[in-house]
Amino acid sequence: MKPAISSFLVAGKHVPDQAAWIPLKGGRSNSLWRLRFEDIDWVCKLFHAPDDNPLFPNDSSAEAIVLAALAGSDLAPELIKTVSTPAGLCILYQFLKGKPAHAMPERVAQMLGRLHQSSHRPAVRELPSGSAALSTHAMRILARCHGSDDLIAQRPEIDSLAPVAPVLIHGDATAANIIATETGAVLIDWQCPALADPTEDIAVYLSPAMQVLSTGAVLTGAQQEAFLRTYPDPQTVTRYKRLAPLYHWRMAAYCRWKSEAGHPEYAQAEACELAALQS
Repeated sequence: MKPAISSFLVAGKHVPDQAAWIPLKGGRSNSLWRLRFEDIDWVCKLFHAPDDNPLFPNDSSAEAIVLAALAGSDLAPELIKTVSTPAGLCILYQFLKGKPAHAMPERVAQMLGRLHQSSHRPAVRELPSGSAALSTHAMRILARCHGSDDLIAQRPEIDSLAPVAPVLIHGDATAANIIATETGAVLIDWQCPALADPTEDIAVYLSPAMQVLSTGAVLTGAQQEAFLRTYPDPQTVTRYKRLAPLYHWRMAAYCRWKSEAGHPEYAQAEACELAALQS
């Protein structure tokens, strides 16, 4: 059955009436369909209302800006068009043929390296960086939790790291948002990009919590080592290793907030993240 949004898009001649609408799984924040008709093979992404997520905001305009900026880069799907609808902003982009890339950490490392070394600086949010900013962000997340004393007590102490020049990051580089295509790994779901420290993307990809939520299992030690060995900027890898305790702590805080908000699967994810912190 076609969704209600299809009538609006057909009436505006944005998609053909004959197109088949195939629901896509995986979208946690928005609705997704694959549209197929003759030479058309698109994704239709309908954005829901923005939420107050403190780590992964759902910004439809940011995704449209980044997809346009990255056209032809093989880092993101090719944008077809954006359409404002009564139900929210709709983005149409080329469907990517491939498979999940969670078992290919080297390919992911190469792709993220290309993104972080690119010259693209689209007009998206800018995140503060450095150890002090990271710790402050985690504390802001914990302030939104009803019970957080135990996590506050586990706040890691690390040597101070200064901010770095921001680069374009995906912002939600989980295994679920990376597709292995014939030409390499490609990032999808660009609703929370930023100009920020590249270690942010590395931390999300290597996060045990995000791995278990995306794939049902955490990366092995060998897979993590392969990723870090392949990432093309050794200085960024060194910086990530120094910041890793704070990243694990912030992700545990995020999982606590999500769990309290009615998502019980995040309790296990928090446990995975705390295990990494304690190790």
